[in-house]
Amino acid sequence: ALINLSTVLSQQKQYYEDLKYCRRALDISYKIKDKTIEAISVQSIANHFMIRLQYDSAEVYLLKSISICEELNDKNRLAESYNSAGVLFYRTGRSTIALEQHFKALELFRQTNNQIQLANTYYNISSLIYKFRHNKSDYIKALEYLDSSLYCSKINNYIESVSDNYLLKSTILTSFSELESLSLNEKLNL
Repeated sequence: ALINLSTVLSQQKQYYEDLKYCRRALDISYKIKDKTIEAISVQSIANHFMIRLQYDSAEVYLLKSISICEELNDKNRLAESYNSAGVLFYRTGRSTIALEQHFKALELFRQTNNQIQLANTYYNISSLIYKFRHNKSDYIKALEYLDSSLYCSKINNYIESVSDNYLLKSTILTSFSELESLSLNEKLNL
């Protein structure tokens, strides 16, 4: 209940209260020795710090969350933590590590067949490949992951994701077209 309340408070941008409830839930998890509640609480605290752009603190809690989820063998929660870590590493300029984290999440979400999270993860991977690599094969790879995201989004009627996918796809296709024009112009100038 405390975690749910913290989520609502976070959505209302009441961050001080949000963190207070997350920490209370974490304290209770220690008292009752419930690792699952501990993992959920730690993830929530990490998300709190991510929203507040306090990346050092978020990283500490994300790494703790990953450790607890590995111990519990909780694949879905572990994959969620990997995805969050991917976002964190991207925001802090560590794109290679970010991509690695998203690929770890992808593997786990495939195992659990979590279609909504698969859509998000495919999208994250596509976006990173597009942003940090600029050759023909990378654009093609980004589009392949994006098509997988679009497929998962459509079959689950995840409309917001479908919209985001089409927007990114148009951006990638425009950039790819410009790259192809440059290549053709370079060949013609030889």
